[in-house]
Amino acid sequence: MRRIFLFLSVVVIIAFIILIININEKQTLQKQEQIHDNINKILFDTIDNEKNPSLALAIALGNSRAIQDVVMEHNRTLGYRVLEASARSLKQHASTKDIYIQIFTKNLKIFARSWESSLPTIPLITGRKANLREAIKNQKPKTGIDIGLPLGIKSSSMITYKNEFLGVLEVTTLYDEIVSKIREYQIEIIPLINVNLVPKIYIERKKLFTLGENYVVANQNANLDLINKLKSLNEHELMELMQNDFLQSGTLFFASYPLRNVNGVRLGTFIAIIDKENFKNLIGEQKSILRSIYSLDSTPTDTYNYVKSRDKNIFLGLNKEHLSILKDLVDEKDRLDFDEAARILLDEFTKEELIELILHNRDKKVIQGEIR
Repeated sequence: MRRIFLFLSVVVIIAFIILIININEKQTLQKQEQIHDNINKILFDTIDNEKNPSLALAIALGNSRAIQDVVMEHNRTLGYRVLEASARSLKQHASTKDIYIQIFTKNLKIFARSWESSLPTIPLITGRKANLREAIKNQKPKTGIDIGLPLGIKSSSMITYKNEFLGVLEVTTLYDEIVSKIREYQIEIIPLINVNLVPKIYIERKKLFTLGENYVVANQNANLDLINKLKSLNEHELMELMQNDFLQSGTLFFASYPLRNVNGVRLGTFIAIIDKENFKNLIGEQKSILRSIYSLDSTPTDTYNYVKSRDKNIFLGLNKEHLSILKDLVDEKDRLDFDEAARILLDEFTKEELIELILHNRDKKVIQGEIR
């Protein structure tokens, strides 16, 4: 009888232990899924918040008379100088580290770049012209992740003069900007691009890291230690990460997200890495800025207001001549910032300059943008 009782007791204890283990594993899985979802929200909200000023800038520059003139005059040297000066001014006055601007002719040849004074030594990536032709066909500004050098978010706008199509102006925001902003939340993002989409000469020149034979690390401000942590995962772990979307290895949590272009075509993968110490922030177990802003319960307005509170007024970095061009394009949520910048910039005008500004932009065509 004692043996039977002892046997039953052991069975109950083992069953109870197995039940506890299963409950803990289920709770751990739920937490990991929540962390994955919240990082997803942070990542793509950050990307979307980079698109808006980039598109506004592309539209403003595309409507600039200085840009139109250099294209009509086929003056590549002056085109480089205008673009380089614009990029330098934006870097100095706007809340960005680097802006890359380039002009394509209506025949889709590179006309001028803000970072190269001579004709480029690296050719256009295969398939790049097809995307540009699509933008020209639709005749609408466009913004989003796309192939093409430099790597990053690309916003394009048509360059026209008196309804004559002259070319395409494109602004590129590097992945570095996205990585830097998300690091503020103790999250490291590694954008991986399919190696076939990046010329080898570009990888060598920019000293980009590679991951195996398939991927290139697309940002130049990469964290080498964490890249090595990613490289240290064995084949089975990498497969689990790509198939199940996340993986915990030691004290590090890895999450993967598809990196797609504006047409939904997959170009690579975003890998997020966080330390276990950051778990409580990302699942809302302690009061933090992530809990109040970047949780699954927050609304787009919450996120917008938070980001706006951290960013400088980007309109202060615009040239004065762009004020009248942008006044009808600004989103209502940006109206206060735009009006503040306009008052500051217009206060510096003379009477003659104000008259010229009004007359010069009287017949400008308003172009509506499209964000995908």
